Amino acid sequence: MSSLLKINSAIARLDGKKFGFYRALKDIGAATNVQPNDETYSGLLQLCYNERLFNESRALFNEISDPTINHFNHLIRTAIKSKQSPSTISSLMNSMNEHGYSTTKSIVDELILYNTHRKSLEGCLSVLHDNQSIQPSIQSITNIINLAANLASPRLAFDLAYEYESSSPRSMSIDTWLNILRSAAHHHYMPAIEHAWSIVVAENKTAVDEGTCILVLNACARAPNPQLSTLVIAALKNQYISLQEHHLAPVIEAYSKAGNIKEPFIILGIMRQNKITPQLETAQPIVKAITKSVDAIDDAYYLLQDLHKEGEVIDVSAINVIISASAKLGDMHRALSTFQEMGTFKLKPSTETYNILLSGCIDTSNRSLGDKLLTLMKKEEIQPDKRTFERLIVLCLTQSTYEDAFFYLEEMKSAGHIPPQNVYETLIRRCKSLGDSRYKVALEELHECKYKPTKSLLQYIKS
Repeated sequence: MSSLLKINSAIARLDGKKFGFYRALKDIGAATNVQPNDETYSGLLQLCYNERLFNESRALFNEISDPTINHFNHLIRTAIKSKQSPSTISSLMNSMNEHGYSTTKSIVDELILYNTHRKSLEGCLSVLHDNQSIQPSIQSITNIINLAANLASPRLAFDLAYEYESSSPRSMSIDTWLNILRSAAHHHYMPAIEHAWSIVVAENKTAVDEGTCILVLNACARAPNPQLSTLVIAALKNQYISLQEHHLAPVIEAYSKAGNIKEPFIILGIMRQNKITPQLETAQPIVKAITKSVDAIDDAYYLLQDLHKEGEVIDVSAINVIISASAKLGDMHRALSTFQEMGTFKLKPSTETYNILLSGCIDTSNRSLGDKLLTLMKKEEIQPDKRTFERLIVLCLTQSTYEDAFFYLEEMKSAGHIPPQNVYETLIRRCKSLGDSRYKVALEELHECKYKPTKSLLQYIKS
């Protein structure tokens, strides 16, 4: 074997070794009468690239009388990897073009890697735009997609992944699609969510973490997309994750927004069966869907009757939906009629039921009805909660005589509840408007609860 072949072989063996370039120079220095050829320079330039030795790389390159595309490739990649200035990189690429060579795939990949490390999505897109005839490696495309997903650009991430798979026999990894799914769910971009879910879960049977599932559910509620929300719930069940209210509330919202209130009513019953107490807030999307008209409320009530006849479990929160919608339309007669017919569903009113009716009493300033409801609560041994006391206080304040507001305030505190700021402020405004000096006592208590009075309240007191 000739000395040159031995040197070139030794350089090749140093690829990937620590201080490979300097060890290669030592070997070359020890050899006699050896003139480097193109292969020698390529090997040395590769070692410079490995160790980001741009100055040494450029010095070597300048020794080459007729550089090849491979030599330019190594030099420019080293410039990029060692983070030389854009003007330096541009100058080298212009020199390469002047020698009749075009940009190579490896240079494009290096430029993309450089920009992804800098988190420059614009830089990555510029590289793609300037080199449209070159197909970057799948790793480069993956890097750009992940960068776009992480920088709140799920639409771009999805478009890049979709276009790549449409024009290539290769597919993006499941991890990449999962990253797109998370980003799209976080930003409620449904086309990407649907496509990514179909790939990750439907096609590849990959388990999606609970946090991402919740993001997808919330996006489904906003879209709305009840069908996908149902698939997400099934995926959570398959992972033996115990369903909670925050899992099912978005499903109720998705169906309600889509105009289907039957499924939400059934879900409310399922929640109770699984020892999850549905809150009125959870059922608010149903309330919103049927508050359009009295006819819509009647249709919802008849639907509950049909479900009850079919053997479905009707939850008290479902009846509360009808009562709440009626009260919102100012139809207290309909609200009370529904309240009185709860027994036909084998249900008893809940504290929330009374709270809804008390809210209606406030809207109509009907203190006498409020007193009757309170009497019924005591008779049924239904315990008032914080919201009950709030409504009783505010209801009293709608009357010309409001002494009982202070009574219920004390009852509320005796029950262990801290009156909210809005109750104190309503009480203060009412007293001040009638010249009742007790507003000062209420103001002191507001401060004792460490509430900060609103600017509008302070201005009202001063006026």
